[in-house]
Amino acid sequence: MFEYHGWVTIHDGCSEEQDDNTLLSDSVKQIRGAVDQLDVNGFGCRVELAESNGLHHLTMHGHRNHSQQWPLELFETAGRIAKGSYGVLYIHNDEDIDFSNEFQTWVMTRGKVTKRTDQFLSPCIPTLEG
Repeated sequence: MFEYHGWVTIHDGCSEEQDDNTLLSDSVKQIRGAVDQLDVNGFGCRVELAESNGLHHLTMHGHRNHSQQWPLELFETAGRIAKGSYGVLYIHNDEDIDFSNEFQTWVMTRGKVTKRTDQFLSPCIPTLEG
């Protein structure tokens, strides 16, 4: 089983004030294009780019029978496009021999994605199962 859950808050800059709404609008359009190219909603997946209270966010979650590369690729793409973005992506892939008993965690800060050791849900057995 391949399980993933992630979110990104979209920001172009790293300051509290957004000086150029056009830049943010362009970034959101580019990320929307990346989401639309996936065409994965309804196949055990959900990906949404939405606006709430003046902030844009990307959410994704799902369960698939086999490993998928696109959740991490979309997460990284959002960071490359909007360099002030932040978020978290959790992936559990029981087919990955090296990580079959743990969640792989990626953290985005200021658009840069780094892999981190999961402290909350891993090891899956006995933390979640067994």
